[in-house]
Amino acid sequence: FYREEDASLKSEGKKLIVTVGDLNPRKRYDLLFEAIGGNEEYEVIHIGPTNAWDQRKAELDRLVRKFNNIRMIGAVDQVTLRRYISSADLLVHLSHAEGFGSTPIEAMACGTNVLVNDLDIFRETMGKMGFFTTLSPDDISAGVDDAMKHRRSNEELVEFTSKYSIINMARATASVYEKIKPGSTK
Repeated sequence: FYREEDASLKSEGKKLIVTVGDLNPRKRYDLLFEAIGGNEEYEVIHIGPTNAWDQRKAELDRLVRKFNNIRMIGAVDQVTLRRYISSADLLVHLSHAEGFGSTPIEAMACGTNVLVNDLDIFRETMGKMGFFTTLSPDDISAGVDDAMKHRRSNEELVEFTSKYSIINMARATASVYEKIKPGSTK
């Protein structure tokens, strides 16, 4: 992922919030939609496939219909995804359970600020460069406002994520193997 803004993806005068992923209920898009829905300062776009979550899609569609500032556009190709993320003012990722959580790191690699649920994995991977919230709609709304007011620069975010490059991962893996002596059982 790298920065590639596309001004045509943003509505005039609104700040763009993007959220990305399939419709697994653990992703908690409902809380973001409730927190930001109707706030005309922001436009919210969800990008991602339905996968096996048809019932969840129907629930979210009903919620989205209440608000004119939220759209669910479904799955897109990688180029379009990168352009949306790069053009966003903020990526919000509210999963209540996550492994590594590559989406926030990919967004930061595009120079986009990120607000996430306050999970240990996100504290570990994003450190002081991310913004954190609880899963309360009021806290999410306040977290969005805070992140918008205190955004990190695109350059800072891209630089921060360089430690997650495939080259650095290969070097770290190789250094582990170099520490193992031939014939050692440790």
